[in-house]
Amino acid sequence: MKSWILFSVFLFSSSILQASSDPLLDFLLKDSGLVGSQVGALPVQSTSMPDPKSGQEFVQMQVSHPVLGAIKFLLRGPQGFRSSGKQFKLLIVAAGIRSGQETVRLLSAREDWIVAGFEYPESIGSISADPSKIARFIRFSSGHLALMNLYLSQQSWVQKEKMGIVGISLGGLFLPSALRGKFQDSCRVDQLAS
Repeated sequence: MKSWILFSVFLFSSSILQASSDPLLDFLLKDSGLVGSQVGALPVQSTSMPDPKSGQEFVQMQVSHPVLGAIKFLLRGPQGFRSSGKQFKLLIVAAGIRSGQETVRLLSAREDWIVAGFEYPESIGSISADPSKIARFIRFSSGHLALMNLYLSQQSWVQKEKMGIVGISLGGLFLPSALRGKFQDSCRVDQLAS
């Protein structure tokens, strides 16, 4: 039986997202053929930024989805972790809209861990400039987070039994919706700390 380690810090009430079904998310995950299949068929771009001082590597990732658009996230791990042949524990951080993926830079480095930071589909600046983007932001954020999690769970350098995810601030609001239903069956997150 699968057990989930799910830490969420809620600064907003997430009861609406936890209790309600999201037909768009169901459609995107089911009808796009991504649940139970490889996300690897989607186009992926990456830019590596080694940090010789810390011995770590930052990798800016972008997975392109035909409906959701660009799903962006930042990875931090030991230099060369994607091609090392080793597997690492993974912590995904879904933080607030102002910090987004940059939260990864604030966490201390560990040799046996990879940290992934989620970037929202819209920024405060883009929403301020065009308030109609708030609807896209609300509808697509859970899908972006879900597909990022699915993509990372399928990478050879990730220990699937040692994945964890944490939602902080706004990330705590979208996380329950992103990890519910059939999507949960696509990932194995058994334990984080051992």
